[in-house]
Amino acid sequence: MLLEISGLSYKESGAYVLKDISFAIRKGECWVITGPSGSGKSTLLRCIQHHKTFDGYIRFNDGAKDPVVKLITHQHGFKNLSGINNFYYQQRFNATESSDSKTVSEDLIETMTDPDAFKYLHMLEIGHLADTPLLHLSNGEHKRYQLAKALGQKAEWLLLDSAFTGLDTHARKMLEKILSELMQKGIHLILVERDYLPDFVTHVCELDRGIMTGVFTREQFLNQRRKKQSVAETIDLSKLSVTETVNFEYAVRMRNVTVKYDDRIILENISWDVKRGEKWCLTGPNGSGKSTLLSLITADNPQAFANEIYLFDKRKGSGESIWEIKKLIGFVSPELHQFFDKSQSCFNVVASGLFDTIGLFRKLTDEQKKLTETCLELFGISAWATKSFGTLSHGMQRWGLLARAVVKNPALLILDEPCQGLDDDFRAKSMGFISQVCNNADRTLICVTHLDDEIPAGLTGRMFLEKGKIKDIIQYGKEDNSHSRRWDRTGSYA
Repeated sequence: MLLEISGLSYKESGAYVLKDISFAIRKGECWVITGPSGSGKSTLLRCIQHHKTFDGYIRFNDGAKDPVVKLITHQHGFKNLSGINNFYYQQRFNATESSDSKTVSEDLIETMTDPDAFKYLHMLEIGHLADTPLLHLSNGEHKRYQLAKALGQKAEWLLLDSAFTGLDTHARKMLEKILSELMQKGIHLILVERDYLPDFVTHVCELDRGIMTGVFTREQFLNQRRKKQSVAETIDLSKLSVTETVNFEYAVRMRNVTVKYDDRIILENISWDVKRGEKWCLTGPNGSGKSTLLSLITADNPQAFANEIYLFDKRKGSGESIWEIKKLIGFVSPELHQFFDKSQSCFNVVASGLFDTIGLFRKLTDEQKKLTETCLELFGISAWATKSFGTLSHGMQRWGLLARAVVKNPALLILDEPCQGLDDDFRAKSMGFISQVCNNADRTLICVTHLDDEIPAGLTGRMFLEKGKIKDIIQYGKEDNSHSRRWDRTGSYA
């Protein structure tokens, strides 16, 4: 017996988060823990790593020895050069402040017990990032680095919380191959996954509200999943008043935009137009520059002022403040989620979207309170209003941040990986919401995804980035989504 869990129960604030969890993992098996948002999946991993005090017991190797167990969480965390974890969202894009974080190699050297640990960076195809500050890594690159770091500490068990979430298609295939090879070398895995089941998985444990609802073989679980269908719900945005109105022809215009930090080029010669009412999808592999491009639009990147960028028909840097730009944009992203103030109530988190702050720090008017209540109701999360944001599951938090992006009914909606971390039901709701936006001629949308099955119908165009450059731009016909124009990589349309 590799691992035996018996009668595991865990409470928070007097309520069960996990109750009477029992299963055993034998040699040659690999298990996935799955279930809807808030079911206790991540908590179970923390219990297995002995980070939680619980009733019942967890025993490795029939009690013979305690192995080295490393938990790789869904959201990364690291400290600055002073040993303090006090980074803020915009710091990633500020060249003068982002250097306050350690580089990949500096951090790895401090923690590794395997003298040959740098081989894992190359194995995970991030060896070229060794001298890059941790703060500059993309969400997907951080995932791979955290795995390399755990291997460099000679982990015998890897507990992977949503390891495949946020990875592009190539990175998913690469990670699946590497994990399979690690298993063959004797490293044991337990995964939490919502929407991806690697080929090497043998068993699935399903949780719901902290209770085991079933244990399945891989085949049994897939057959059961095919029979389930999640239904998208309509969110009537017409019930939300528009807090700021503006007349414009172009939401975004970029001309030969370049962003670099020291000698490292992040974006190069980007020219792109987004007209009012258009719906664009931005795609590309991890680290291709998508988040940096969005930061130029959302006024989070100071290098926007050194480039020719027009937002809502005004040249960036022509006298408008950051907040004048932000009040016209609704935005959600994995990075925003990472740095958000989780001590706030869910109500305050949604209300903060009215002011574009990472939390609510001012008194609301009666009208603003009503608008926030309406948004919570539309998204079906009124019951969460008084709950601390940090006590919600990752998927619930992401759904709440989508409500935050929408609360002021903005002129431009930017959704960076809006389905990331969502269970089947919330994912269906999110995709249904995006489809609604795409079908509304008055709304302007930019969405980002790594996965083809999350690209919505009804798009105006799609731009593909690779290594900071435009690899392809496709514009679709209005009637049949046929390709009407294609970027020929020379700076003109073909």
